[in-house]
Amino acid sequence: MRVTPPDERFVLRARLQVRREGFGALLYDRTDRKLLFLRSPTAARLLQALPAARPAAVAAAVAAGAGSPAQVESEFDELLALGMIVREEGGDVGL
Repeated sequence: MRVTPPDERFVLRARLQVRREGFGALLYDRTDRKLLFLRSPTAARLLQALPAARPAAVAAAVAAGAGSPAQVESEFDELLALGMIVREEGGDVGL
């Protein structure tokens, strides 16, 4: 497993567009026109905190009432594994 430097920034994948909903969020994939349901308010709040370094994003989501730091860290790992968030590359990320 790759160790993440604390200042490494993460962003929402450029092809995704997010709309907050009461159940979590809707994500629209502009490349294949799929609509994805994110049924986690914790994950939705985490996405709102991006782009940011992981510690800052987790802290912002926790401050917004998304859950405990452990819950938010777990959601972060899941979003990263699913490819919904990615490590920010230099320059414009197309958001």
